[in-house]
Amino acid sequence: MSGYDPEDPMAAGLPWVLPSPNIPTPETAVVYAGTGMIEALNISEGRGTTTPFLWFGAPFITEVHVDTLIAELQAAELPGVLYRPMFATPTTSKHAGEFCGGIQMHVTDVEAYEPVRTGVHVLAALLRNVEEATGARARTAAPRRTSAGSTSSPAPSAPA
Repeated sequence: MSGYDPEDPMAAGLPWVLPSPNIPTPETAVVYAGTGMIEALNISEGRGTTTPFLWFGAPFITEVHVDTLIAELQAAELPGVLYRPMFATPTTSKHAGEFCGGIQMHVTDVEAYEPVRTGVHVLAALLRNVEEATGARARTAAPRRTSAGSTSSPAPSAPA
């Protein structure tokens, strides 16, 4: 393709074409590989807000949680990203219609930013600091099938 440089795709001056309705900007595409992992938790990954995958939050995340999470992420010294408190009410998906505390990420240096590494740090910080992040499904195991085909009670879970 004439004028396209894979080292600098934005230099071609081509218009942004959404690969998904939830990836509305190039910045969203940059962070998606990391913050998309939040979908595994009981935390909104920002679907239904104007900043999908750049914001994450939940109704049970308080200002204290936000301050703790930001401090932990800043201490990790992850390159190319800043964090700020942001409260939002998703219109669709997880926690739709609920006022949620959360964090907005700002990519300051696309070249230095490491989306997967950052996403893993975000997940770890949420799991360490927000008890409700895993939701009821992690605390309630389904019955297991035995080799004979009958069901048994799930193994007791370890104390929290």
